[in-house]
Amino acid sequence: MKKCNKCLVELSEENEAKKNKKYGRGICKKCRSKDVMEYQKKNVDSVRKRHKKWRRSKGIGCEYPCIICEKEFKRRSSPHLCSDKCRLFYYMKKTEDCWIWIGGVNRYGYGKVMKGNMTTVASRLSYTVFKGDIKEGMFVCHTCDTPSCINPDHLWLGTHQDNMDDMVRKNRQYRSKNKKDK
Repeated sequence: MKKCNKCLVELSEENEAKKNKKYGRGICKKCRSKDVMEYQKKNVDSVRKRHKKWRRSKGIGCEYPCIICEKEFKRRSSPHLCSDKCRLFYYMKKTEDCWIWIGGVNRYGYGKVMKGNMTTVASRLSYTVFKGDIKEGMFVCHTCDTPSCINPDHLWLGTHQDNMDDMVRKNRQYRSKNKKDK
């Protein structure tokens, strides 16, 4: 009969470490588990990284600190941002009076954000985070006329007609979606 290379116990099918494993040949399960524990104690950082990678691959959220507010949360995607508020602050650059969205923008210059599985305008997200819900059919309008501004002090709710009246009052140029730009 075969004996364990380390503790010299007789090996049987029940107590032998798996034969097809590289480091399990010729030793018993008890010695194999001792080796594994010693390895894990010596290489704590690499074991943690491997464990985090495994948890992510299984869809299990890991605790991470938020980049902005440093609150611990379970992360699902990168970057490490815990809430929509922190997300707005992460993709924003403050100027003298406006908060400019530096993330992705649409063809009209308005910031765009993925909310769930839908794309929304960053100024709408900013309004909901800082001021509250938006009723159906209402528009988020800017007092500063900067499309990429997400400063809640520059945002107000109005109907389409309110927005058009504001445009005329400020002598702003109207760009129709139906007309092609020349």
